[in-house]
Amino acid sequence: MTDDLRAKLLAFLAAEFSRKDHRQCIRLELSHAQVGYRGDVLRTWDRAETPDLFELKSTEELASEIVKLARDEADNFPTRQRFVLRTEQYLAGGRAKHTFMMEPEYSGDDETQAIIGASGEVSAAPTVANVLAMQMRHNERMMQMNAQTFQGSLQAALRQNQMLVDENMQLRKERAEMMKELEESRSQKDQRELAALAQVASDNRKDKAIGKLLQLAPVVAAKIAGKDGMPGAPTPLSILVSELAKSLSAQQFNRIASALTTEQKILLGEAIKTAKASEPPPEESKESASPAPASNNS
Repeated sequence: MTDDLRAKLLAFLAAEFSRKDHRQCIRLELSHAQVGYRGDVLRTWDRAETPDLFELKSTEELASEIVKLARDEADNFPTRQRFVLRTEQYLAGGRAKHTFMMEPEYSGDDETQAIIGASGEVSAAPTVANVLAMQMRHNERMMQMNAQTFQGSLQAALRQNQMLVDENMQLRKERAEMMKELEESRSQKDQRELAALAQVASDNRKDKAIGKLLQLAPVVAAKIAGKDGMPGAPTPLSILVSELAKSLSAQQFNRIASALTTEQKILLGEAIKTAKASEPPPEESKESASPAPASNNS
């Protein structure tokens, strides 16, 4: 039975591995399935992982491995078990399957109790050593199934972790860009506030200068209208304007003039001239104008 099964598997694998181009076989799957159920996958072979195994020269090795896996799985049950070998093609999406049955090695008959070896020959009666060997194969198969299960779970967790890492890196990049834009916005806001404060201070200085000039408007108007033909006695206002004009340096006067219009500059100049004209003459000129004292000779 084992030789017949191996021959059928060789024919099936040779037919599948001989396909080329878009119908090339890229995957094998061995599953343990009862009638009406898809069953559990025992082993898969991918061309991407083991390309040499999908060559025609490797069909003997692959068939022997399939028979061994099916026999080890069948030993876990008291009756004959059903197995399915499926293939997957490259682009055509086609699938092929080969179904076969496998008897357990230990039949359970008291008269014909025997354990079939790996080569198919009947060994001695089920001694302790033979039973232990069968149990070891069973344990090995269970370990393989657990390893495949854990490997699949770990690969899924790894893919999910990688997705989270990529998402985290993208979020970090977006956060850095948002923080940069926020800092630039704050910097521009501070600059606008400083510019506004400077403009307010400049406007206040202009308002104060204009207020002082408005206080001198009556004197300037009188000077322009010619009401005061000759300078009279100095007034407190003219004295203040004169002292202010004397205290200003050329640089300060230029700064004040830069904040005034042409008409305001003219008014300021006339106010300073009027204030200086109302100043009393120097003491020396008064002494020269007074009459000389009479001499003692007369």
